[in-house]
Amino acid sequence: MPFPFERGFLATDQVVFEPLHLLELLADHAILVEDPWRFRLVVEGKDGIAKLLDAMLRDCIDFLFVPVPTAFAIYADHDEYITLFAASETQLVAVTSKIERAGFEVVPRYLRPSSGKIWK
Repeated sequence: MPFPFERGFLATDQVVFEPLHLLELLADHAILVEDPWRFRLVVEGKDGIAKLLDAMLRDCIDFLFVPVPTAFAIYADHDEYITLFAASETQLVAVTSKIERAGFEVVPRYLRPSSGKIWK
């Protein structure tokens, strides 16, 4: 799925397993993080966003990602659930309908403490 954003902010919440894909991506781009288990990054460019999210998801890292401009936020966890948060129902439907068309399934009746749709 192409990303229409040029910048995003990412923060880890919890890293349960060794983040091999992430460490490889960071090394390939000579990006140093003090602690690969807990960090924050600003990522630039559609390609960079796609590669970072791919590595984070492949490593099952708990993280929050907020694109700029902010239309929604993504929270993913090591149980392979993804929650999308948006400021309005219209924005949430716009994003979630694309994800559902891409083949992801909504997990019925599974809600985090805040509202949002969950995929696995």
